[in-house]
Amino acid sequence: MIAVLPAAGKAAAALVVAADVASRLQRSVPAWTIGSDAEEVAEAVRKVAGDASFWPTPWLGGLFSGHLQTIWYGLNIFSPQIAHREDVWRTADGGTLALAWPDVPASVAADAPIVLILPGLCGSIAGTAHTLRAMISQGLRPVVLHARGCGRPLTSPRFSLFGSTEDLREALMRILTQRPGARLLLHSISAGTALMVRYLGEEGAATPVAAAFANCPGYDISVCLSRCGALYDSAFYIGVLKRHWLRGQNGAVLRRAAPEVCRRMEESRDMHSFMVAASPFAAAPEAPPKEGLGSPASVIGRGIGSAFAAYLSRCNPMGVPILILNADDDPVCKPRNVDDNAPALLGGRSCPRAVLLRYGKGGHCCFARGLTAARWADQLSAAFLAEATTGAALDE
Repeated sequence: MIAVLPAAGKAAAALVVAADVASRLQRSVPAWTIGSDAEEVAEAVRKVAGDASFWPTPWLGGLFSGHLQTIWYGLNIFSPQIAHREDVWRTADGGTLALAWPDVPASVAADAPIVLILPGLCGSIAGTAHTLRAMISQGLRPVVLHARGCGRPLTSPRFSLFGSTEDLREALMRILTQRPGARLLLHSISAGTALMVRYLGEEGAATPVAAAFANCPGYDISVCLSRCGALYDSAFYIGVLKRHWLRGQNGAVLRRAAPEVCRRMEESRDMHSFMVAASPFAAAPEAPPKEGLGSPASVIGRGIGSAFAAYLSRCNPMGVPILILNADDDPVCKPRNVDDNAPALLGGRSCPRAVLLRYGKGGHCCFARGLTAARWADQLSAAFLAEATTGAALDE
């Protein structure tokens, strides 16, 4: 019996290795959830991507594929260098916003559709080069929103971790003023998806946006942050937030306005508590930050509580075509968030023209494809958004 055990152990190990290798070579085919009025949107996705499956990068696969892909995405290695110019302006309350326009080749038409990219937490054009390249390859003209304190330092004590719909609205109007008649599209990443959904829900049919893409939304933000897990939450992201908002000029501006609020932000041990502590800075311009305790509702946006379904019941129907990607191995936006919220989002009146592609693997926002770890999400988004501007079936 003693002599048999090592052989059995070797056989078991061989099976584990074989299963791991097989999983790395398996094509990733998503589960499709189609909104109540989104069959034409789904047909547009099929036209540009078939069943929307892809070959995941084998050296980022295996049992820890979600973590490996998420880390790889954050490292942003081999990011192409793309020069850009910034269009910077001051808001009425003294805040600073900017639109970062990358240089595009002459092959991109002067009247090409414009894709406004909404980055993740603290994000700027610096982390979006792969996305920019994918958009340009489809003949689209990308531009990145630099929200308050992102890309450029704060000039007023007002910011929101998940962006301001008033600021987004102002940025879109600025684009249309400079480029009258342009077709506008949205590409949102991680935390940027929260801003996109809030904006589209507020605007309803009045939005000038023709179509939108959401890469790994967390849905109910206040719950999503609490489920993130210590490895990414208290061990990593909380440090990123504190360095970004409490150091340098950002920190100086905020501490002058509300030192007690900044103290609570500094003492926060996780993203959720940081979000709540920072919420006084998300006040409207006519209501300067107060030293009182914050709330999740105020940091996420005016009129939005912590219950995602409750928000959806109050918002206007989002009538534009929307493509959503999530991954079940996402260690940041857990699959439980999709289970809890996607049915309400796609099944009711709030987002009838949305299609959700739910992949088994992809990590947080990465969806690395092939041996070169190309960004499948960016490629799919660019193809879908380009089709949305030309496909008659997607016009209402």
